[in-house]
Amino acid sequence: MMRTLASLLALWASGALAAPIANGDFERGLEGWSPVKPAEFANGDITAVTDDVHAGRQALRILNPPGEKVLTGAITGFLPLPAEARAFEIRLWMKSVVAAQTMELRLAAMDTQGQALVPYTDHGWAFLRPPVGDSVGKWTEFSAMFLAQPDWGGVQLTVWVNGANADVRFDDIRLPSPVNGVALWTEGPLRKVYPDAEPPAAASGGLDLAAPGDAHDVAQLCLRADRAVKAVSVSFAELSGPGKLPASAWQANWVGLVPVTKRMNVWSLLGPTPDPLLTDPVHDLAPGETWAIWLTVHVPRGTAKGVYRGSVRLALDGTTVQVPVQVRVYGFDLPERPRLRTMARVWQHHPDDLQLFYRDLQEHRANSSGSIGGISVRLVDGKMTVDTAGVKAAAEEIRALGSQAHNVPNIYLGDWSGVAGLGRAARRVAGPLRTPDPPGARRRARRADLHDSGHQPEAAGHGEHLELALAEHLQPGAGGRGTPARGEHLGV
Repeated sequence: MMRTLASLLALWASGALAAPIANGDFERGLEGWSPVKPAEFANGDITAVTDDVHAGRQALRILNPPGEKVLTGAITGFLPLPAEARAFEIRLWMKSVVAAQTMELRLAAMDTQGQALVPYTDHGWAFLRPPVGDSVGKWTEFSAMFLAQPDWGGVQLTVWVNGANADVRFDDIRLPSPVNGVALWTEGPLRKVYPDAEPPAAASGGLDLAAPGDAHDVAQLCLRADRAVKAVSVSFAELSGPGKLPASAWQANWVGLVPVTKRMNVWSLLGPTPDPLLTDPVHDLAPGETWAIWLTVHVPRGTAKGVYRGSVRLALDGTTVQVPVQVRVYGFDLPERPRLRTMARVWQHHPDDLQLFYRDLQEHRANSSGSIGGISVRLVDGKMTVDTAGVKAAAEEIRALGSQAHNVPNIYLGDWSGVAGLGRAARRVAGPLRTPDPPGARRRARRADLHDSGHQPEAAGHGEHLELALAEHLQPGAGGRGTPARGEHLGV
């Protein structure tokens, strides 16, 4: 669940400040850079070379020796970040003479005094991995965006090269001004994000969700552009914690808009209204409009208890924004068969979409229909006929979805005016069905299983006859009886 309903991640405004990297072009050799050689690995060397550079006269070379575990890094000093900005873009040029196994840019968070903020899992350090294959034999530019959390006063950059015999060169490493004119913030799932929504004023560090095993949590990522931005997309990587939360646990849907032209109540808003979850993977941003991305995480069963951290990647304008995210896993799984009784009625749908609704509700452990189907009621010449021939087939379809409670269609044994949909005449005939609820009856859901019967009872305006007819299709469930008390909805 979201800890804050609306928290500003980053506002890339015109004139956003850059964070300079001293000697990022290596024109002064290795000034401002130091080698990093972890003792548990074999290590290579870092040098400033003058041959085969990208620009200027010199470039950084990291050369690894042969071996099974080889890792070498080059690290900067403290790089202060301007307090006016929280989103930054890192750019560099690289060329792999001999490809590494992996390469990584580690941005260690530091306070304003240059002290590392630890542990790294609590302070959102950024770990960026340039693709290895793209730079083999040629100079290639890599760029990515990262978000500084509120307590960051600066960063320390380490360039890592992992793998035996790797020979990689780097040049023109810099932190230029971020993308201008795009606002990015988060929102909880309980608020609709309209096209005229403005980013909030408060700052925060990212997305914060929580769930047990086999449960979902949801957040919205909101974007508002001052200019047209083409082909914005979202991607995921696995989160790390006590174990791994796979990228496949995530789903992203752009929130579509529907035109509302008629006010249904005093709270209704007219105009474009956020409602459907779109399946299109990319979306264009129009200037002056806010769009939301609906992010869903499903924690797999058996996921170890703890906090899992990583990032959600947002691609726009040829670069990647890394939005920090953490998911708190509670360390227990929900029962395989839901015990909580819910009822999500699907009133309206396109002819071919009903199963899509059912599947979505099933994935979220909710009942898949408001009624079991298979029963029809007719009133002819004051005589009511209940046809239950289709009950079994309808019940089996619903049972396969793991549903727990459903209404019998068109028949309400409670305070909703008797038989629904038959008009005033039917209500007069079925008058005895409007019996007041016994104390607590509506709160005591009864479970009952349906079985087949071809009987088609008839009742001349007597509620008891109708109730007995339905009872012939019910077996005693957990409550020990087959016929529900008047005033109760029938449980399946």
